[in-house]
Amino acid sequence: MPIVGGSHEWVIVVAYALFMAASGFVLVPDQTHALNQLPSSMNADCSAVMNAIQQLAVAIVLATGGYTALFPIAVVAVLLGTVFIMLIRKVK
Repeated sequence: MPIVGGSHEWVIVVAYALFMAASGFVLVPDQTHALNQLPSSMNADCSAVMNAIQQLAVAIVLATGGYTALFPIAVVAVLLGTVFIMLIRKVK
């Protein structure tokens, strides 16, 4: 059964699975690098805030745009996050 532009469900599933697997290689070091810039007393709080923002962003995307908007927005968010993390030059 075609979904978007003649694609099949398995193509979308495989693409999303590859994206999520690859984003793990980006998000974990980025979050670690960002947390290393803070005093250790703030790490737990900031980690909780970052995780809450990620969950809130997914909820907003799903509530407003549905699954068709989730993948492109997630790609843009990961790329923007990578650029912003790369701008952190000073490591304590």
